[in-house]
Amino acid sequence: MDECDQVFWHLLNSGTEVQKRRVSVLKNLKQLVQNVLGSEHGKIYLSSADVSDTDVKYVLSLAGEYRVNPFVIVNNYRHVAGNCYNYSGSNPKNLIAALDKAISKGGHHLLCCSAQKAKSKWGTQALEERFRRKFPHLRILRIDSESVADPSHPAMGCIAHLNEILTEYDLVIASPSLETGVSIDIEGHFDAVWGIFQGVQPVNSVRQMLARVRETVDRHIWVREWGMSVVGNGSTSIGGLLRSQHVATQANIALLSAADNADLSYIDQNFQPESLQTWGKRGSVINVEMRRYRESVLGGLVEDGYIIIDANDADNDESKAVIESVKAASEELYTAECEAIADSPTISDAELKKLQDTRAKTKTERHQQRKAELSRRYEIDVTPDLVEKDDDGWYPQLRMHYYLTLGREFLTNRDAKRAKAQLEAGQNSIWKPDFNKGQMLPSVLLLEELNLLQLLTPGVRLRGSDEKMQEFKALALKHRYVIKNYLNVSISEKLTPIAIAQKLLAKIDLKLN
Repeated sequence: MDECDQVFWHLLNSGTEVQKRRVSVLKNLKQLVQNVLGSEHGKIYLSSADVSDTDVKYVLSLAGEYRVNPFVIVNNYRHVAGNCYNYSGSNPKNLIAALDKAISKGGHHLLCCSAQKAKSKWGTQALEERFRRKFPHLRILRIDSESVADPSHPAMGCIAHLNEILTEYDLVIASPSLETGVSIDIEGHFDAVWGIFQGVQPVNSVRQMLARVRETVDRHIWVREWGMSVVGNGSTSIGGLLRSQHVATQANIALLSAADNADLSYIDQNFQPESLQTWGKRGSVINVEMRRYRESVLGGLVEDGYIIIDANDADNDESKAVIESVKAASEELYTAECEAIADSPTISDAELKKLQDTRAKTKTERHQQRKAELSRRYEIDVTPDLVEKDDDGWYPQLRMHYYLTLGREFLTNRDAKRAKAQLEAGQNSIWKPDFNKGQMLPSVLLLEELNLLQLLTPGVRLRGSDEKMQEFKALALKHRYVIKNYLNVSISEKLTPIAIAQKLLAKIDLKLN
């Protein structure tokens, strides 16, 4: 298993196709390890620059009764990594200003981004548009999950022969689809590697991405101070992370049994404790790194042999111009995309199914698919405004509002169906983190317990000093750990009753005016 730490984390936590069949996949992995170790010629090789005790212990725990003494080969070779310029600030404007200057002098550059959507100001699409406007003569190649699967795009299928293709471009802008498994060995082409990391990838992935170009050239990076994505409830201890999952699973099963009068005692809640333990170990490390994202990335780069140098800030006029140009490019691009989706022709269910099953899609086909999915999801006319609301997470908010009010009587049925589907896929076993994500009953009961709907009486003025608002705050504080666990909303003593109300109402897309 090459890049074994990433393979394991992908199997344990990823939201891709694996998620639908995670229990079977993990069963197969365990069976595979035991088959290999049970045969006389079987060997298991794990390799990765970031392999840790956790990975080795995981494989040993999957081995069951097969006792193996692992043999470890450590590669102490440290290549000369060179200088890494670190840009400060709450956004990457100083880095982009420096890249502008470098491009003006000529040369070739690779820019790594952690986002690709048109809506993301510092993502691959918006930055490509911005650099095209500023430097019309520049040969730019964008490599991201969309461009590499678009038959009409020059990046289509480029990952297989990167070293030949990249030399034809002055600026290459890449998303994490270039994170691992590729090696850029061209010498004398790239003058520098630039990186904008917004806290969505694990720290190791950032270092992997910067190391794709093997040559010792300067690295320039901007890293967000703290990360944006956390595992589970964000706990930084293995115990805290696992306990929150166990408690949630038991609560979910108990609530389902009570509401549905069903006997759910046959559910195997203790599926592969060794895998769950590994999920907890890795998850808590990622959560710690996310809390100190910039610091963790820089620490890792020092270990990789880079010399970290604090870069100079651009002057105010320059950085202001950068912000304005990036904002303009991203807003125009995103507006155009929302309009293109809304204006796409309507397609039949059969055509939609065909598009969903196709990997390589042109922009037009992607827009058609998105429109079809939106019209089936909301059952209203698809307008640019609806596309934007959906991107902002409108659907989960509406769904929560519905099950809290009109659809309350259908909630148990919905959760029971979800649970049943997972149990069928896992042959009566469940993977706790996935199972808990799929259940809505606890969140709705929690909002009922907090009596959130009392705030929705039109025309009533609420003041933080009102007795019922004081009670509301006391109740929210009392349940704050449960609220964090199920609704992912942080409640603290410092917040006023009104601020707490606004945070919870945001869950159903409402606010007090």
